[in-house]
Amino acid sequence: MIAFVQKIDKVVDPLRSMADKIGTPLLYLTIRLFMQKYSFRSGWLKFKNYLNGDWGSTVYLFQDIHPIPAVPANIAAVAGTAGELVLSVLLIFWTLWTVRGSGYDCHDSCYPVCRSGKL
Repeated sequence: MIAFVQKIDKVVDPLRSMADKIGTPLLYLTIRLFMQKYSFRSGWLKFKNYLNGDWGSTVYLFQDIHPIPAVPANIAAVAGTAGELVLSVLLIFWTLWTVRGSGYDCHDSCYPVCRSGKL
């Protein structure tokens, strides 16, 4: 029985390796693009509210719906909008940089270094 399981493991091991090298980076890329899309849309909507003179609705969100302790609602609204716009664009640049530089996700290219304990 053990020999049978070992034979199956030898057959499945290349598939497992290929899935780890290709599937994991694609999953990370999909998650990053998904997060960027909705973060940028949210920030863009708040920015459009500002341009249309409806900034009060954004401030209302940070004042009554999602209050941040010890931070005034006006400052939280500006910081939240700026963060959603800027950080979502930086996420795309970071994703393109890691894919271009290593061919895989940064986690895959740094894994042996992290595993050895030498950072």
